[in-house]
Amino acid sequence: MIKYYKIIFVCILLLSGKDLVAEDRYLSWIEPKSQNRSKINLRTQELLVEKVSNGWLNEGKIILDTSVLVHLPREVKSDYFVFDNGEKIRFTIDGTGLVFDYYIRKKELIRVDNTYHSGYNYFSSKFLRKGIIYSAGGVGFWNYSSAISYFDDQLKEWEILKPKNEIHIPISSGYNGYNKKLDVFYTGGSRVTKYLENLVHEYSDDLYRFDFKTNSWELLGKLNPDLPFKKYEQFFWTGEIFLHTDNGNIYLIDPQLNEVRFSKNSKIIDYVGVDQFIYNDTLKFFLEKNGGNSIKMSISELKRNSTYWGTFYNKGISKNWYYLIAILIVGIVSFFWWKKKHRIQNSIVDFTITERKLLEKFLELNNEEFLSTNDVNDILDTSNKSLDNQRRIRVNLINDLNKKLNQNFNVENAIERMSLTEDKRLTSYRLNNQIRIELLHLFNK
Repeated sequence: MIKYYKIIFVCILLLSGKDLVAEDRYLSWIEPKSQNRSKINLRTQELLVEKVSNGWLNEGKIILDTSVLVHLPREVKSDYFVFDNGEKIRFTIDGTGLVFDYYIRKKELIRVDNTYHSGYNYFSSKFLRKGIIYSAGGVGFWNYSSAISYFDDQLKEWEILKPKNEIHIPISSGYNGYNKKLDVFYTGGSRVTKYLENLVHEYSDDLYRFDFKTNSWELLGKLNPDLPFKKYEQFFWTGEIFLHTDNGNIYLIDPQLNEVRFSKNSKIIDYVGVDQFIYNDTLKFFLEKNGGNSIKMSISELKRNSTYWGTFYNKGISKNWYYLIAILIVGIVSFFWWKKKHRIQNSIVDFTITERKLLEKFLELNNEEFLSTNDVNDILDTSNKSLDNQRRIRVNLINDLNKKLNQNFNVENAIERMSLTEDKRLTSYRLNNQIRIELLHLFNK
Protein backbone atom coordinates (compact mmCIF):
# COMPACT_ATOMS: atom_id res chain seq x y z
CA MET A 1 0.00 0.00 0.00
CA ILE A 2 2.84 2.40 0.88
CA LYS A 3 4.39 1.66 -2.51
CA TYR A 4 1.23 2.82 -4.25
CA TYR A 5 1.11 6.06 -2.19
CA LYS A 6 4.70 6.80 -3.23
CA ILE A 7 3.83 6.32 -6.88
CA ILE A 8 0.81 8.65 -6.57
CA PHE A 9 2.93 11.23 -4.76
CA VAL A 10 5.58 11.14 -7.50
CA CYS A 11 2.91 11.58 -10.18
CA ILE A 12 1.51 14.61 -8.37
CA LEU A 13 4.98 16.12 -8.19
CA LEU A 14 5.57 15.51 -11.90
CA LEU A 15 2.23 17.03 -12.88
CA SER A 16 2.51 20.06 -10.63
CA GLY A 17 6.24 20.55 -10.68
CA LYS A 18 5.96 23.46 -13.05
CA ASP A 19 3.77 25.30 -10.54
CA LEU A 20 5.97 24.47 -7.55
CA VAL A 21 9.00 26.10 -9.10
CA ALA A 22 8.84 29.88 -9.38
CA GLU A 23 9.17 31.04 -12.96
CA ASP A 24 11.35 33.91 -14.11
CA ARG A 25 9.43 36.88 -15.48
CA TYR A 26 11.14 39.78 -17.17
CA LEU A 27 10.60 43.37 -18.16
CA SER A 28 12.78 43.94 -21.23
CA TRP A 29 13.85 46.95 -23.25
CA ILE A 30 16.58 48.18 -25.57
CA GLU A 31 18.76 51.11 -24.55
CA PRO A 32 18.41 53.84 -27.22
CA LYS A 33 22.00 55.09 -26.92
CA SER A 34 23.96 51.86 -26.49
CA GLN A 35 21.41 49.78 -28.45
CA ASN A 36 22.00 46.96 -25.97
CA ARG A 37 19.22 44.83 -24.59
CA SER A 38 18.42 45.05 -20.90
CA LYS A 39 15.95 43.20 -18.72
CA ILE A 40 14.82 43.01 -15.11
CA ASN A 41 14.28 39.60 -13.56
CA LEU A 42 11.22 40.23 -11.42
CA ARG A 43 11.73 37.08 -9.35
CA THR A 44 15.35 37.76 -8.39
CA GLN A 45 15.02 41.58 -8.67
CA GLU A 46 18.22 41.71 -10.72
CA LEU A 47 19.18 43.86 -13.69
CA LEU A 48 20.71 42.03 -16.65
CA VAL A 49 22.46 43.88 -19.49
CA GLU A 50 23.58 42.20 -22.71
CA LYS A 51 27.10 42.78 -23.94
CA VAL A 52 28.14 41.61 -27.39
CA SER A 53 31.33 39.92 -26.22
CA ASN A 54 30.33 38.75 -22.75
CA GLY A 55 26.65 37.89 -23.14
CA TRP A 56 24.25 38.81 -20.35
CA LEU A 57 25.92 40.50 -17.37
CA ASN A 58 24.33 40.74 -13.94
CA GLU A 59 24.35 44.40 -12.88
CA GLY A 60 23.09 43.63 -9.37
CA LYS A 61 19.87 44.18 -7.48
CA ILE A 62 17.31 46.90 -8.21
CA ILE A 63 15.02 48.70 -5.79
CA LEU A 64 11.61 47.03 -5.94
CA ASP A 65 8.67 46.69 -3.60
CA THR A 66 7.57 43.15 -4.44
CA SER A 67 4.01 43.84 -3.27
CA VAL A 68 3.38 45.73 -6.52
CA LEU A 69 3.88 42.48 -8.44
CA VAL A 70 0.88 40.75 -6.87
CA HIS A 71 -1.41 41.44 -9.82
CA LEU A 72 1.08 40.50 -12.52
CA PRO A 73 -0.08 37.68 -14.81
CA ARG A 74 1.81 34.41 -14.80
CA GLU A 75 3.33 35.16 -18.19
CA VAL A 76 4.46 38.74 -18.62
CA LYS A 77 4.37 40.36 -22.06
CA SER A 78 5.24 44.03 -21.89
CA ASP A 79 5.73 47.09 -24.08
CA TYR A 80 8.21 49.78 -23.17
CA PHE A 81 8.50 53.50 -23.89
CA VAL A 82 11.46 55.81 -23.36
CA PHE A 83 10.96 58.99 -21.33
CA ASP A 84 13.21 61.82 -20.13
CA ASN A 85 15.94 61.24 -22.75
CA GLY A 86 16.38 57.64 -21.69
CA GLU A 87 16.45 58.28 -17.93
CA LYS A 88 13.08 56.59 -17.43
CA ILE A 89 11.57 53.50 -19.05
CA ARG A 90 7.80 53.06 -18.80
CA PHE A 91 6.35 49.56 -19.11
CA THR A 92 2.77 48.52 -19.85
CA ILE A 93 1.72 44.93 -19.20
CA ASP A 94 -0.30 43.22 -21.91
CA GLY A 95 -3.79 42.17 -20.86
CA THR A 96 -3.83 44.52 -17.87
CA GLY A 97 -3.88 48.19 -16.98
CA LEU A 98 -0.61 47.91 -15.06
CA VAL A 99 2.01 50.61 -15.69
CA PHE A 100 5.55 50.59 -14.24
CA ASP A 101 8.33 53.17 -14.35
CA TYR A 102 11.97 52.18 -14.12
CA TYR A 103 14.49 54.90 -13.26
CA ILE A 104 17.85 54.13 -14.83
CA ARG A 105 20.11 56.08 -12.45
CA LYS A 106 18.37 55.02 -9.23
CA LYS A 107 17.79 51.46 -10.52
CA GLU A 108 14.31 51.61 -9.05
CA LEU A 109 11.10 50.09 -10.39
CA ILE A 110 7.76 51.49 -9.17
CA ARG A 111 4.15 50.98 -10.10
CA VAL A 112 2.41 54.20 -11.19
CA ASP A 113 -1.17 53.19 -12.04
CA ASN A 114 -4.24 52.82 -9.83
CA THR A 115 -6.02 50.29 -12.03
CA TYR A 116 -7.39 46.93 -10.93
CA HIS A 117 -8.97 45.54 -14.08
CA SER A 118 -7.21 43.04 -16.32
CA GLY A 119 -7.81 40.51 -19.05
CA TYR A 120 -9.38 42.92 -21.54
CA ASN A 121 -6.67 44.23 -23.89
CA TYR A 122 -4.39 41.41 -24.96
CA PHE A 123 -2.57 42.05 -28.26
CA SER A 124 -3.58 45.72 -28.27
CA SER A 125 -1.44 48.18 -30.23
CA LYS A 126 0.36 50.64 -27.95
CA PHE A 127 2.16 53.81 -28.99
CA LEU A 128 3.50 57.04 -27.57
CA ARG A 129 1.90 60.31 -28.67
CA LYS A 130 2.95 63.68 -27.27
CA GLY A 131 4.26 62.09 -24.10
CA ILE A 132 1.10 60.02 -23.53
CA ILE A 133 0.78 56.25 -23.96
CA TYR A 134 -2.18 55.12 -26.07
CA SER A 135 -3.64 51.64 -26.40
CA ALA A 136 -5.76 50.72 -29.43
CA GLY A 137 -8.05 47.69 -29.49
CA GLY A 138 -7.16 44.36 -27.99
CA VAL A 139 -8.96 41.16 -27.10
CA GLY A 140 -10.37 39.86 -23.84
CA PHE A 141 -13.27 37.81 -22.54
CA TRP A 142 -13.69 36.33 -26.05
CA ASN A 143 -14.38 39.74 -27.57
CA TYR A 144 -12.37 42.13 -29.75
CA SER A 145 -12.25 45.86 -29.28
CA SER A 146 -11.75 48.86 -31.56
CA ALA A 147 -11.60 51.42 -28.75
CA ILE A 148 -8.65 53.74 -28.15
CA SER A 149 -7.64 54.49 -24.57
CA TYR A 150 -4.80 56.51 -23.06
CA PHE A 151 -3.01 56.59 -19.72
CA ASP A 152 -3.78 59.74 -17.75
CA ASP A 153 -0.75 60.64 -15.64
CA GLN A 154 -2.83 62.84 -13.37
CA LEU A 155 -5.55 60.31 -12.61
CA LYS A 156 -3.20 57.31 -12.91
CA GLU A 157 -5.98 55.59 -14.86
CA TRP A 158 -6.72 54.56 -18.43
CA GLU A 159 -9.29 56.83 -20.06
CA ILE A 160 -11.32 56.18 -23.22
CA LEU A 161 -10.89 58.44 -26.24
CA LYS A 162 -14.25 59.34 -27.77
CA PRO A 163 -13.97 59.78 -31.56
CA LYS A 164 -16.54 61.53 -33.76
CA ASN A 165 -17.34 58.28 -35.55
CA GLU A 166 -16.84 54.59 -34.79
CA ILE A 167 -15.49 51.59 -36.65
CA HIS A 168 -16.67 48.05 -36.20
CA ILE A 169 -13.54 46.04 -36.93
CA PRO A 170 -11.20 44.46 -34.40
CA ILE A 171 -7.85 46.07 -33.65
CA SER A 172 -5.46 43.32 -32.71
CA SER A 173 -2.29 41.83 -34.16
CA GLY A 174 -2.25 43.38 -37.63
CA TYR A 175 -1.01 46.39 -39.60
CA ASN A 176 -1.15 48.82 -36.70
CA GLY A 177 1.08 51.87 -36.38
CA TYR A 178 1.15 55.50 -35.27
CA ASN A 179 2.75 58.09 -37.57
CA LYS A 180 4.09 60.92 -35.43
CA LYS A 181 4.62 63.35 -38.34
CA LEU A 182 1.06 63.00 -39.65
CA ASP A 183 -0.48 62.42 -36.21
CA VAL A 184 -2.50 59.48 -37.51
CA PHE A 185 -2.95 55.83 -36.50
CA TYR A 186 -3.32 53.05 -39.08
CA THR A 187 -5.05 49.73 -38.46
CA GLY A 188 -6.03 46.82 -40.66
CA GLY A 189 -5.50 43.14 -41.30
CA SER A 190 -6.14 42.11 -37.72
CA ARG A 191 -6.46 38.41 -37.02
CA VAL A 192 -9.68 37.36 -35.31
CA THR A 193 -9.92 34.03 -33.50
CA LYS A 194 -13.41 32.61 -33.15
CA TYR A 195 -12.99 31.30 -29.61
CA LEU A 196 -16.44 29.80 -29.51
CA GLU A 197 -16.17 28.24 -33.00
CA ASN A 198 -13.30 25.75 -32.72
CA LEU A 199 -10.69 28.56 -32.72
CA VAL A 200 -11.22 29.39 -36.39
CA HIS A 201 -9.01 32.28 -37.60
CA GLU A 202 -10.32 35.10 -39.77
CA TYR A 203 -8.63 38.26 -41.01
CA SER A 204 -9.97 41.74 -41.50
CA ASP A 205 -9.03 43.22 -44.88
CA ASP A 206 -10.27 46.74 -44.14
CA LEU A 207 -7.61 49.40 -43.65
CA TYR A 208 -8.57 52.44 -41.56
CA ARG A 209 -6.81 55.63 -40.52
CA PHE A 210 -7.58 57.55 -37.34
CA ASP A 211 -6.68 61.24 -37.56
CA PHE A 212 -6.05 62.75 -34.13
CA LYS A 213 -6.35 66.26 -35.59
CA THR A 214 -9.97 65.67 -36.62
CA ASN A 215 -10.66 62.97 -34.00
CA SER A 216 -12.27 60.75 -36.65
CA TRP A 217 -11.82 57.46 -38.51
CA GLU A 218 -11.53 57.14 -42.30
CA LEU A 219 -11.77 53.98 -44.39
CA LEU A 220 -8.82 53.87 -46.79
CA GLY A 221 -9.85 50.69 -48.59
CA LYS A 222 -9.36 46.92 -48.76
CA LEU A 223 -5.94 45.30 -48.48
CA ASN A 224 -4.67 44.18 -51.88
CA PRO A 225 -5.52 40.45 -52.16
CA ASP A 226 -2.50 39.89 -54.45
CA LEU A 227 0.21 41.06 -52.05
CA PRO A 228 3.45 39.11 -52.79
CA PHE A 229 3.97 37.95 -49.21
CA LYS A 230 2.10 36.15 -46.50
CA LYS A 231 -0.05 38.80 -44.96
CA TYR A 232 -0.27 39.31 -41.21
CA GLU A 233 3.07 37.64 -40.42
CA GLN A 234 6.61 38.85 -39.70
CA PHE A 235 6.26 42.60 -40.02
CA PHE A 236 6.77 45.61 -37.80
CA TRP A 237 6.22 49.35 -37.84
CA THR A 238 9.08 51.83 -38.19
CA GLY A 239 7.07 54.94 -37.43
CA GLU A 240 6.31 55.68 -41.11
CA ILE A 241 6.26 52.35 -42.96
CA PHE A 242 5.72 48.66 -42.29
CA LEU A 243 8.70 46.38 -42.93
CA HIS A 244 7.76 42.87 -43.97
CA THR A 245 10.33 40.04 -44.32
CA ASP A 246 9.56 37.05 -46.51
CA ASN A 247 11.76 34.63 -48.48
CA GLY A 248 14.88 36.79 -48.32
CA ASN A 249 13.01 39.94 -49.37
CA ILE A 250 12.26 43.01 -47.34
CA TYR A 251 8.96 44.64 -48.32
CA LEU A 252 8.47 48.31 -47.53
CA ILE A 253 4.79 49.18 -47.10
CA ASP A 254 3.84 52.85 -47.02
CA PRO A 255 0.14 53.30 -46.09
CA GLN A 256 0.33 57.05 -46.68
CA LEU A 257 1.54 56.70 -50.29
CA ASN A 258 -0.37 53.41 -50.71
CA GLU A 259 2.57 51.58 -52.19
CA VAL A 260 4.55 48.40 -51.65
CA ARG A 261 8.25 48.26 -52.55
CA PHE A 262 10.70 45.39 -52.12
CA SER A 263 14.42 45.03 -51.64
CA LYS A 264 16.41 41.81 -51.88
CA ASN A 265 18.82 41.40 -48.99
CA SER A 266 21.05 38.37 -48.51
CA LYS A 267 21.41 39.16 -44.79
CA ILE A 268 17.73 38.69 -44.10
CA ILE A 269 16.39 35.30 -43.17
CA ASP A 270 12.87 35.09 -41.87
CA TYR A 271 13.45 35.20 -38.14
CA VAL A 272 10.26 34.64 -36.25
CA GLY A 273 10.00 36.27 -32.85
CA VAL A 274 13.39 38.03 -32.78
CA ASP A 275 13.75 41.53 -31.33
CA GLN A 276 13.80 44.54 -33.64
CA PHE A 277 14.98 48.00 -32.78
CA ILE A 278 14.50 51.28 -34.64
CA TYR A 279 16.61 54.29 -33.72
CA ASN A 280 16.52 57.25 -36.09
CA ASP A 281 17.43 55.72 -39.48
CA THR A 282 18.93 52.50 -38.09
CA LEU A 283 17.13 49.19 -38.16
CA LYS A 284 18.61 46.51 -35.92
CA PHE A 285 17.67 42.82 -35.86
CA PHE A 286 18.68 40.69 -32.87
CA LEU A 287 19.15 37.21 -34.28
CA GLU A 288 18.87 35.33 -31.00
CA LYS A 289 16.93 35.74 -27.79
CA ASN A 290 19.99 35.21 -25.63
CA GLY A 291 22.88 36.16 -27.88
CA GLY A 292 24.55 39.36 -28.97
CA ASN A 293 24.55 38.66 -32.73
CA SER A 294 22.62 41.26 -34.68
CA ILE A 295 22.20 42.87 -38.12
CA LYS A 296 22.07 46.62 -38.75
CA MET A 297 20.60 48.29 -41.80
CA SER A 298 19.77 51.80 -42.91
CA ILE A 299 16.06 52.38 -43.59
CA SER A 300 16.78 55.21 -46.05
CA GLU A 301 19.20 52.95 -47.90
CA LEU A 302 16.57 50.23 -48.07
CA LYS A 303 14.19 52.74 -49.66
CA ARG A 304 16.76 53.91 -52.21
CA ASN A 305 17.55 50.34 -53.27
CA SER A 306 13.94 49.18 -53.38
CA THR A 307 11.75 48.48 -56.40
CA TYR A 308 8.12 49.44 -56.73
CA TRP A 309 5.74 46.45 -56.64
CA GLY A 310 2.22 47.88 -56.45
CA THR A 311 -0.49 49.24 -54.19
CA PHE A 312 -0.99 48.17 -50.60
CA TYR A 313 -4.77 48.56 -50.64
CA ASN A 314 -7.59 49.13 -53.07
CA LYS A 315 -9.11 52.49 -52.37
CA GLY A 316 -12.72 52.54 -51.28
CA ILE A 317 -15.24 55.29 -50.81
CA SER A 318 -15.05 56.59 -47.28
CA LYS A 319 -18.08 57.58 -45.25
CA ASN A 320 -17.12 61.21 -45.73
CA TRP A 321 -17.63 60.82 -49.47
CA TYR A 322 -21.05 59.29 -48.90
CA TYR A 323 -21.91 62.27 -46.73
CA LEU A 324 -20.69 64.68 -49.42
CA ILE A 325 -22.68 62.89 -52.12
CA ALA A 326 -25.81 62.97 -49.96
CA ILE A 327 -25.30 66.66 -49.24
CA LEU A 328 -24.76 67.32 -52.95
CA ILE A 329 -28.00 65.52 -53.89
CA VAL A 330 -29.97 67.40 -51.24
CA GLY A 331 -28.39 70.63 -52.43
CA ILE A 332 -29.33 70.02 -56.07
CA VAL A 333 -32.92 69.12 -55.17
CA SER A 334 -33.18 72.15 -52.90
CA PHE A 335 -31.78 74.41 -55.63
CA PHE A 336 -34.32 73.33 -58.21
CA TRP A 337 -37.13 73.63 -55.67
CA TRP A 338 -35.92 77.11 -54.76
CA LYS A 339 -35.51 78.05 -58.40
CA LYS A 340 -39.02 76.95 -59.24
CA LYS A 341 -40.47 78.78 -56.24
CA HIS A 342 -38.55 81.99 -56.81
CA ARG A 343 -39.05 81.85 -60.55
CA ILE A 344 -42.77 82.18 -59.90
CA GLN A 345 -42.28 84.88 -57.30
CA ASN A 346 -39.91 86.83 -59.48
CA SER A 347 -42.26 86.57 -62.43
CA ILE A 348 -44.68 88.88 -60.58
CA VAL A 349 -42.23 91.68 -61.08
CA ASP A 350 -42.13 90.99 -64.80
CA PHE A 351 -45.89 91.38 -65.25
CA THR A 352 -47.14 94.83 -66.13
CA ILE A 353 -50.36 96.07 -64.61
CA THR A 354 -52.21 95.39 -67.87
CA GLU A 355 -50.73 91.87 -68.20
CA ARG A 356 -51.67 90.97 -64.64
CA LYS A 357 -55.18 92.37 -65.15
CA LEU A 358 -55.62 90.20 -68.25
CA LEU A 359 -54.32 87.07 -66.53
CA GLU A 360 -56.56 87.54 -63.51
CA LYS A 361 -59.55 87.95 -65.85
CA PHE A 362 -58.66 84.63 -67.48
CA LEU A 363 -58.51 82.96 -64.05
CA GLU A 364 -62.05 84.08 -63.28
CA LEU A 365 -63.26 81.85 -66.11
CA ASN A 366 -63.57 78.09 -65.97
CA ASN A 367 -61.64 75.75 -68.25
CA GLU A 368 -64.18 75.91 -71.05
CA GLU A 369 -64.83 79.65 -71.05
CA PHE A 370 -62.93 82.18 -73.14
CA LEU A 371 -62.48 85.93 -73.77
CA SER A 372 -63.60 87.47 -76.99
CA THR A 373 -61.62 90.04 -78.95
CA ASN A 374 -63.84 92.81 -77.57
CA ASP A 375 -63.31 91.50 -74.00
CA VAL A 376 -59.55 91.71 -74.47
CA ASN A 377 -59.81 95.18 -76.03
CA ASP A 378 -61.80 96.39 -73.05
CA ILE A 379 -59.16 95.05 -70.63
CA LEU A 380 -56.42 96.69 -72.68
CA ASP A 381 -58.48 99.88 -72.83
CA THR A 382 -58.16 100.19 -76.62
CA SER A 383 -61.86 100.66 -77.49
CA ASN A 384 -61.31 104.24 -78.59
CA LYS A 385 -58.46 103.34 -80.95
CA SER A 386 -58.69 102.36 -84.57
CA LEU A 387 -59.23 98.72 -85.45
CA ASP A 388 -55.67 98.38 -86.78
CA ASN A 389 -54.21 99.84 -83.58
CA GLN A 390 -56.45 97.62 -81.48
CA ARG A 391 -55.26 94.56 -83.34
CA ARG A 392 -51.59 95.57 -83.14
CA ILE A 393 -51.71 96.29 -79.40
CA ARG A 394 -53.65 93.07 -78.69
CA VAL A 395 -51.37 90.83 -80.76
CA ASN A 396 -48.13 92.34 -79.38
CA LEU A 397 -49.26 92.08 -75.76
CA ILE A 398 -50.41 88.46 -76.06
CA ASN A 399 -47.23 87.48 -77.92
CA ASP A 400 -45.05 89.15 -75.26
CA LEU A 401 -47.07 87.59 -72.49
CA ASN A 402 -46.83 84.10 -74.03
CA LYS A 403 -43.07 84.49 -74.36
CA LYS A 404 -42.78 85.60 -70.74
CA LEU A 405 -44.92 82.69 -69.49
CA ASN A 406 -42.90 80.24 -71.55
CA GLN A 407 -39.62 81.52 -70.08
CA ASN A 408 -40.88 81.32 -66.52
CA PHE A 409 -43.03 78.20 -66.63
CA ASN A 410 -41.84 76.37 -69.72
CA VAL A 411 -45.35 76.33 -71.21
CA GLU A 412 -45.77 77.16 -74.88
CA ASN A 413 -48.88 79.03 -76.13
CA ALA A 414 -50.06 79.69 -72.59
CA ILE A 415 -52.77 81.95 -74.02
CA GLU A 416 -54.40 79.98 -76.79
CA ARG A 417 -56.05 81.64 -79.84
CA MET A 418 -58.99 79.92 -81.48
CA SER A 419 -61.77 80.72 -83.93
CA LEU A 420 -65.38 80.75 -82.87
CA THR A 421 -67.41 77.90 -84.30
CA GLU A 422 -70.31 80.19 -85.19
CA ASP A 423 -68.08 82.69 -87.04
CA LYS A 424 -64.59 81.65 -88.11
CA ARG A 425 -63.61 85.26 -88.67
CA LEU A 426 -63.83 86.00 -84.96
CA THR A 427 -60.99 85.08 -82.62
CA SER A 428 -61.32 84.09 -78.95
CA TYR A 429 -58.69 83.57 -76.23
CA ARG A 430 -58.36 81.19 -73.29
CA LEU A 431 -55.68 79.92 -70.87
CA ASN A 432 -53.84 76.63 -71.28
CA ASN A 433 -54.83 74.30 -68.40
CA GLN A 434 -51.20 73.80 -67.39
CA ILE A 435 -50.51 77.52 -67.03
CA ARG A 436 -53.81 77.99 -65.24
CA ILE A 437 -52.57 75.79 -62.35
CA GLU A 438 -49.27 77.68 -62.12
CA LEU A 439 -51.00 81.06 -62.10
CA LEU A 440 -53.54 79.99 -59.48
CA HIS A 441 -50.59 79.18 -57.15
CA LEU A 442 -48.89 82.41 -58.12
CA PHE A 443 -51.84 84.67 -57.47
CA ASN A 444 -53.03 82.60 -54.46
CA LYS A 445 -56.34 81.92 -56.12
